[in-house]
Amino acid sequence: MGPNGIGEMNENGEIFADFCAVNSLVIGGTLFPHKNCHKVTWVSPNGVTENQIDHIAISQRWRSSLQDVRNKRGADIASDHHLIIAKIQLKLLSTKKAKSRRKKFNVDLFKDPKVVQDYHILLQNKFSVLENLHDEETSINTAWEMTRDSIVQACEETVGYLQQNRKQWMSENTWKIVNERRQVKEKVLTAITRQQKKKTDTRTV
Repeated sequence: MGPNGIGEMNENGEIFADFCAVNSLVIGGTLFPHKNCHKVTWVSPNGVTENQIDHIAISQRWRSSLQDVRNKRGADIASDHHLIIAKIQLKLLSTKKAKSRRKKFNVDLFKDPKVVQDYHILLQNKFSVLENLHDEETSINTAWEMTRDSIVQACEETVGYLQQNRKQWMSENTWKIVNERRQVKEKVLTAITRQQKKKTDTRTV
């Protein structure tokens, strides 16, 4: 609990405080100095008893991001509990755009004379079509783009692209170990559950 909490801690409060301590959580509503009316989270039906029994907990790693915690008494929530609000400030890291890898043609196939011949024939046919499309109004940029596209298409149709074989980020052996650990964990949890059930049955008897 922080230095600015109000009210007396009961058994439930002690359990909650212990839970936060074990899990490295900070109880936000007890950290910031406010008037008691802004700390109270529950009011009894007769309006006499007030207490701080609702909390916002945050990981200790994010403690510096928590700017303020207080109640909002004016919120219409049809409850004897007040709404609690927290102000959090986060610093976001800029993400770098992943560079797109250029595809590479499988140029080794050009070592085959038959592939070279097919490429030349295909390219000549495409250039013949371009000659019929060109006129005086065709700009230099347009002519270049059409020529470039024809060359690229001819390469795609004759040799294609190199296949990029991506390495697995985890080996088969690693996956095997992960699965074994998962199975062991499931057995342990099952054994614990059976043990707890057995104890409960014994107490009931």
